[in-house]
Amino acid sequence: MKQADTVLNLICVSLIMVLMFFAAGEIIGRYFFNSPIPGHIEIVELIMVGVVFLGLAYTQLQNGHIRMQLLQKKIFKGRFYHMAEALILLFSLVVFAIIARSSFIAALDAYEFGDITSYINWPTWPSKMCIPLGSFLLCLRLSMQFVQQTCLSIWYQPGN
Repeated sequence: MKQADTVLNLICVSLIMVLMFFAAGEIIGRYFFNSPIPGHIEIVELIMVGVVFLGLAYTQLQNGHIRMQLLQKKIFKGRFYHMAEALILLFSLVVFAIIARSSFIAALDAYEFGDITSYINWPTWPSKMCIPLGSFLLCLRLSMQFVQQTCLSIWYQPGN
């Protein structure tokens, strides 16, 4: 599982680099050659979906998501802290499972109907498929962390 998270994160980083070079090419083309890249806004929109969703599971693995733990750590101590963490993970799992299912259906619809962008006529389904893929891997990561936190709340020993 960790390897899949890492591979998707590397793809995400590669997409960020592509966006960086693409933006530089757009700026150079627009201001130095008076020739902007056609459809540059649509291309950036399609790539940004992959940047956002393919890195979710790796970010969760690294505990990189922004969280509000100040209140949680002050109120909950020991076993109750791990129980609260497990409930938060379970809630997140349910939300992202719904996102994964719904976006998978939308991506399949885009593929079946041949959905394309309006200006450059590129298919939208590959970028739409990044949403369920990233959400599904995040669900796997959240499931593993939920089991871990549940076990910690059951077998919690003070001082751990």
